[in-house]
Amino acid sequence: MTDRPRLAPRTGINNQTVPAASAVEVIEGAARHGLGCVELTGEVLAQDPDGVPATLREQGVRLLGVSPTKALHGWHVQWDEQVGAGMRSEMQAAATAGAEFFVMPFMRPGGDADTVTAGLRRAVPIAREAGLRLAVEPIGHHEVLRRAEQLAPVLARLDQDVIGVLLDSFHFFRSGQSLEDLRHLDGVDVLAFQVSNANDRPVPELLGYRDRTFPLDGPFDVAGLCGQVARRWPNAPIVVEVIGEVAAATPTATGLQRAATQLRMLTELITREDARLV
Repeated sequence: MTDRPRLAPRTGINNQTVPAASAVEVIEGAARHGLGCVELTGEVLAQDPDGVPATLREQGVRLLGVSPTKALHGWHVQWDEQVGAGMRSEMQAAATAGAEFFVMPFMRPGGDADTVTAGLRRAVPIAREAGLRLAVEPIGHHEVLRRAEQLAPVLARLDQDVIGVLLDSFHFFRSGQSLEDLRHLDGVDVLAFQVSNANDRPVPELLGYRDRTFPLDGPFDVAGLCGQVARRWPNAPIVVEVIGEVAAATPTATGLQRAATQLRMLTELITREDARLV
């Protein structure tokens, strides 16, 4: 754990924030708005596997992570030969595109500490062969290791050189956690911090694939969480990931602008707080 960040964190956008845009358009938009990195879904990467790495190089943008396609969403419940083959193929595609990590989300109900551990142990050698890390992501509305005190002990028993956490503000608060709960992740590497907020539905009804809005536009204390994350994991990039009704209704240009503006506001808050602590 670090008391304060020495440099402003990298900032970026996940393509699901601007769902009408192609991968190339997301990368170009990120560069245009001064964002140095992107995250992509496996589906959008597969649509243009040659154009993505070329555009990343041209625009000087980094590909942080790639999330698995729907075919692999049950990895944490049951791992079979088909899942293993799919993981190998999708991780290799992510690595070829230049990704730093491959996301391992708990996207379906079911599974527990034992099945998650079994799946990650099978995924580690595939990731290591591809030169990737694995970013484990709990999902707020699924009862699968969704809280930090449940997840951290599982990850502590696995390969720390390969495995880290993809921390997501929506999922963190949706699972009923407070800023105090971050302490459970001390000693775990946070590979990136995804930021979004919630719409006006009651918290128990919130669904991660439907009910997100931009990070400073909802009730969750995303700014406070961002400051805590920056102090604990100063190297973790901050990425806007808005999914669902708000993202679908927002024009691409507006989504890119809003994401970039709010990321600047968040990094300014971090910088001011950092200066206050000196």
